[in-house]
Amino acid sequence: MLSENKKLSWGEIKDCLTTWRLYVHYIIYMGAGCAVASLSLFSPTIVAGLGYKDLRAQLFTVPPYAVAYVVTFAAAMISDRYKARGLVAGVCCLVSGLAFIIQAALPGESFTARYICLIIATSGTFGGLPSLCAWVGDNVRTSTAGSLSTALNIAFSGPGQIVGVWIYRKQDAPFYRLGHAINAAFIMSSGLLSLGLMLYYKRLNQKMVGSSQQRWIV
Repeated sequence: MLSENKKLSWGEIKDCLTTWRLYVHYIIYMGAGCAVASLSLFSPTIVAGLGYKDLRAQLFTVPPYAVAYVVTFAAAMISDRYKARGLVAGVCCLVSGLAFIIQAALPGESFTARYICLIIATSGTFGGLPSLCAWVGDNVRTSTAGSLSTALNIAFSGPGQIVGVWIYRKQDAPFYRLGHAINAAFIMSSGLLSLGLMLYYKRLNQKMVGSSQQRWIV
């Protein structure tokens, strides 16, 4: 960011509310929010399908999040070190989407494969979040505008989370093919939009060659 202002001007507010590329950021985060909200809804049925009950069942819902913690930390470090927000977020979202597609396509009782896909989907979903949160704030020109755009980015995850809660219907248990398919569509779209926005920022940067303008974070 170029400067730090103590107060948010109306011009900055208008920019955050009318700039189309920021809405791409918001829509990307909304797609990820759908998966975040729904992971805890179907994971118990997978653990139950593996034959675990009571305390052991609770215990086996932990590994997907433990693996996701490591993946998220590594993805955030890579994203920050190489300033590759869009690439890291896009790859994570696409990997998560692929895991949801496999979940939807797996035959009935393949609970071990479903559990592996759960780990991959959880890791991919959470792995992209730090990059997406940082990316939108990186690509506005003041810190105050960054705070507003980041807030709007997070707010847009709300509708996605509402969708994520309602797509896993009781009558679809325990395989939830419809929910997995919708989740895959949402987060795959987020992945593709992330890569597309990355290419857009790269193109803008190419036009700045030889100028002193601040480069966009890709």
